[in-house]
Amino acid sequence: MITYLSFRRLWLPCLLFGIALWFVECSSFGAIYPVSAAEAHQLLQNTDVPRIIFGDANVEIHERDEGTSQIVWEIDEGGDEQLHFTATLQPIGANHTRVTVAVAGPDHGPHIANTKRLESSPTISNLYRRAMEEQIASVIEHRPFELTRVYPALTVAEIANLPQLSAQMDAAAADYNRRERDNMENAYAKAAAGH
Repeated sequence: MITYLSFRRLWLPCLLFGIALWFVECSSFGAIYPVSAAEAHQLLQNTDVPRIIFGDANVEIHERDEGTSQIVWEIDEGGDEQLHFTATLQPIGANHTRVTVAVAGPDHGPHIANTKRLESSPTISNLYRRAMEEQIASVIEHRPFELTRVYPALTVAEIANLPQLSAQMDAAAADYNRRERDNMENAYAKAAAGH
């Protein structure tokens, strides 16, 4: 049962979570930039994926044009595709372009499970997408990449995946405790045997 005190403690985090989710999801329709589609395409041809989202993973990034309206960045590890980003460029008049970013896993290969993970964890795929959108915005707007613009998506992903993270940490702690108990039992057994 929700009491008045528990409601008072929960309303602000719930409100902030809702606002962050709204903010993150509202950006999925793409951004409009004051550049022609040809200029946007030229700028994005030499754009890299923000490597910060892959941590220490040793990934290779391969970029390819899909005509003049799409650019695809394929992220490979060990020669096999992990996931890919697709930027779709839609001209809006002569001097404006809408850029929409999508992220997807591979269609085949050893990392096909990533496709299912991205589909079942929309907050994670949204985090990747937001990071790539910020990379694209920074290139088109001629400014540095600002990680703070990705924080709302990061926060939503962390909150949404907290149960899985907690379960992973609990499993790791249980495994550590089991190994420690086994080590102690082995040490006592050796001591009792006179070793």
